[in-house]
This record gives sequence, C-alpha cells and structure tokens, in this order.
Amino acid sequence: MEEKVNMFSCLRFVPRGSSITKIEKVKHKREELENIIKEMKLKEAEYLSRPEKENKVSKQRQSDSDDDDVENMYDLDTYDDEISEPMGLESLILDNPPESNSEDSDAEENEFSVKPGDNMILAAHVTNDVSMLEVYVFNHENAEFFLLHDIYLPSFPLSLEWLDFNKDNTDTPGNFSAVGYISNEIDIWDLTVTGSLEPVLSLSTKKSGKGKRHTKAIMDLSWNRQNRNILGSSSADKTVRLWDMNTGDNFLKLDIFEEKVQTIDFHRDEAQNILTGDCSGCVKLFDCRSPGTFKSWVFEKEIEKISWNKFDPYHYFASTNTGMLHYVDIRSNVSIWTLYAHEKEVTGFSLSSECADMLVTVSMDESVKVWDLKDHKPHQVTQKQINIGEIYTIDSCPDVPYVFCIGGKHKENPMYLWDSRENTSVIQQFQDRMGQDFLKFVEIKLDEQPGPSNRQSTSTSVQPRIPLKKKPRKVPRPNQSPPSDPGASVPAPSRQRQRNRRKMHPKTKDKK
Repeated sequence: MEEKVNMFSCLRFVPRGSSITKIEKVKHKREELENIIKEMKLKEAEYLSRPEKENKVSKQRQSDSDDDDVENMYDLDTYDDEISEPMGLESLILDNPPESNSEDSDAEENEFSVKPGDNMILAAHVTNDVSMLEVYVFNHENAEFFLLHDIYLPSFPLSLEWLDFNKDNTDTPGNFSAVGYISNEIDIWDLTVTGSLEPVLSLSTKKSGKGKRHTKAIMDLSWNRQNRNILGSSSADKTVRLWDMNTGDNFLKLDIFEEKVQTIDFHRDEAQNILTGDCSGCVKLFDCRSPGTFKSWVFEKEIEKISWNKFDPYHYFASTNTGMLHYVDIRSNVSIWTLYAHEKEVTGFSLSSECADMLVTVSMDESVKVWDLKDHKPHQVTQKQINIGEIYTIDSCPDVPYVFCIGGKHKENPMYLWDSRENTSVIQQFQDRMGQDFLKFVEIKLDEQPGPSNRQSTSTSVQPRIPLKKKPRKVPRPNQSPPSDPGASVPAPSRQRQRNRRKMHPKTKDKK
C-alpha cells in the first residue's frame, strides 16, 4: 500500500522536570485487546451512523458545511479512500501485541527513560488510517532526540494539551496529555504508561448526558494552570465548554458564537479569563465568573490561532487565514500592530521562551519566519523553507529558548526540530538579548558522537505501523557516517532499541 497521509496535526513541548524517570509497561492479553477493539468499533459505527431528525434537516445541512471546512484543512476528503483495509489498527494491535517475555524487559525496567535534562515532545501523528500519540525525548546538551513510546488513538486527532493534574492524587503532579478528536470526544492519556489502549478519562461522551457534550470536532484544548482540574475545549459545533477533570463533568458552556471556534487559550495568571477565536473573524475575551458578558475584537476572515503573550499579561496575538498577524492590548479596542506575515494561513506561532521579542511563525505556504518585535515594530529577521510540506503546528522549547519543534504534512519527514542559531541573521539580531549559551553553537555531527546511550525506548515491541512499498529514509547506525545530503529536516526517529544520534542542524535554505 502506498503511503499517502503522513502528518503531525499538533504537538507540544513539556518542560524539564515534569516527567517521571521510569515508564510503566502495560501487558495486555489478547482477549483484552479484542474487547477494546470491539468498543472502538462501536464508537466508530455510532459516529458514522448518527440519526438525523426530519425537522432538523436544514440545520444539519448547514452544520455539514462546517465539517467540510475541517476536512478540507487536513485533506480528509481522501482520508478513507487511502485505506486498503477497513481496520488497519485492529490488525496492527492484534498482530503485534506487546511482548510479555522479552529477554531484556527486566533491564529496561531498571534503566531511566527520562532524565532531568530531558524535554518531552508530544505529537499527534497520522499515517493513513492509523493515529498515534507519540512521545519523544529531546536532550539539548547531548544532542539526543528519540521516540520514547506511543499510544494508539481511536480517531483523527485535531488538538492536544499537556497537563499535570492527577485526579487520583491531586497533591502529586502527574504527566498527562489531553487529545481532542474529529469525532467530538476528548481523551486524557497517562504518559507514564506505555502499551495502554484505554485513556484514564474520557470527556464529551454519551455518558456526559444530553446537552453536556460537544456534537462536532474538537478544534482546540487549553488547560487552566491555576485551577489545575479545569480543561477548556472549543468545537466546530460553535461552542466552548469547560470540564472538571475531577468528575469528568461539563460545568460551563459558552454558545454565543456565529461560527466554529477554532482556538482558545486560558490566561496564565488570571484563571477566570479565557480567549476564544472563531471562523467569523471574532476574538472574544470571557470572564468565566460572568460568562454572559465579554469583550470582542473583529478581524478579517477566520481566526486560525490565538495566544496570550507569556511575557505581558495584557496582550495577545491572533493570526488569520489570510496570512495576517495581530498584536492586541486587551485594554484597547484596536490592534497595536498588524502584520502581513505569510501568503497563506498563519497556522501557528510561538514566542521564544526567554527572548520576549523573538517570534516564529509558520504557515500553509510551507515557510517558517523569524520576527523581531522590539519596540512594537515587528520586522522579519529570516525566512526558512524546511521541506515538511504544509505546516500545521509549532511550539518552542520551554528550557532552550532558541529551539522550536514544527509539524506538517510530508510523505517522508513531517516533523522538524530546529535550532535557530544555525542562522547567522538570528544570532546577530538577538545575541544581546539571550543568555551566553545562545552564542555557543556547535553543529553536532553523527560520526563525532560516542557510542549509543544505554537509555532505551519502551516501544521496542511495536512493529512498523504501516507496511510500505516505498523504502523509508535510511537512518544511519551509531557507527556510520551520515549521508552526504541528510535532507532539509530532521526526520522523526524510527522506533529502535538504541538511540540513533543524528545531525540536528541540517543545512536548509535561509532567506533574509
């Protein structure tokens, strides 16, 4: 079967120290796997055959157009046509169950999988009919980047969020990921467990009750860092809902939107404030204590992404599908500045975790741009073509302020891990506003590395997810020299027992 879909729809960095050092392995019996797959089939059948009431036909036709917008963005109109077998996930799970008697399983349990200097990267990866939540480990000091483990997802993932709220022990921070699907449900997955096929909590399901769940795709998720048990979700059903993860209940619904709500963001300090952006071009700021009142700003076309400025509590960024980027003071009714950033949709942007003036934007035009925002006068520092196709998502490393992870759609390499110091224009522009480590740029080559790390991936029992006719890009072994042309991006690491050290800073085309 020829692989046609290979994309990262969303991803998130996790701060250092937020993850445990040892990963627990779950061993399932075949009967348990079969029961889980039956439940997944029932959910899929329910989603595909929802009854329509005759007196709501016209309304349904209108809502179908909203679904078409979501499908067009991710090219889902050919998604089912590219599946040669109806239940590829079933065959993969049953044919490749976790090894229960692996000869090195005891050794793996005694080895640390995540160290204090590691960042984790959560990535929603879709390859044809299989959707995965992949957990990567990135260690900047050792130039290491590898796949720790992955989790099978029941539906196409559109959004994800990292959170540390542990409902079983609220006093002890956990390590979890919330994933929102095109099907209208939300799952909370425990990242400290590998081999799990069931989430620790599901939201927006039939059990939530009538009127207490979303009815269409989950477009975005936002975790409240002050009230850690609260998760916000926005949907193509033109609503925003707040969830109490202690109980799994929806306790607040915001439904005063004209179009589907593509993006939301809780304020980092003011727990009651939440920003929303919808496809009518409207950004709304709600105080959840008085949800009936809000402040709004209207921009051109659809809002693609909004985010609070983490260095300034009174300002936010908003991007649109026309390539515009706006910077707004919530105390004002107009933008401080407006920038024509890209030729197509600005699907994502991210500030450096240390330099308040360094902003990186990505777009469906397949480009990455770095901007200097000093004195509220944004200007472009550099432009980069990273060859991962249309770009959907970006996030900055919270502990390494010049490293960014970018996800797109490409038949070979849809992920790019970028150290922006490889560009001389970036160094010259920001060297006086970064720490000393910013100037210590060394391009690490594969053949200069010592032997492989003794830290192992816990995904050693998982076989390649989809058999490919086309031979995938070869990943060099630790004792080999890198290929003469490693390509324009860092390929997502293959699932192997030993880490494959790789060149993190490949040569790409930069434009001023």
